[in-house]
Amino acid sequence: MSQATGSELESVALLAGLSEHERDVIAGLLSIEAYRNGLSIVREGEVGYVFCIIKQGRAEVSHEGRSLRELGPGNFFGELAIIGDGRRLFSVFPHQRPHDHP
Repeated sequence: MSQATGSELESVALLAGLSEHERDVIAGLLSIEAYRNGLSIVREGEVGYVFCIIKQGRAEVSHEGRSLRELGPGNFFGELAIIGDGRRLFSVFPHQRPHDHP
């Protein structure tokens, strides 16, 4: 597992307005994890206080089994669980489109 850097967080809209030092501090709290296509990152209804930022690849967001949107690099999720009661409102799965390579 590798460590994120503050400069990598500059492309995340939520964090772009922070100073480089502030992004470096946040990056020190993050870890980089890889997920296999088809396995959930988070599942609707689960409890969890993890905030995720997509560094590369794509993820699909669904609610009650219905696909809602696709996320890509710089997109994030999990903020609602952190500021709420921790219950996941959506499921998020890695998504590999046919033209993507493993």
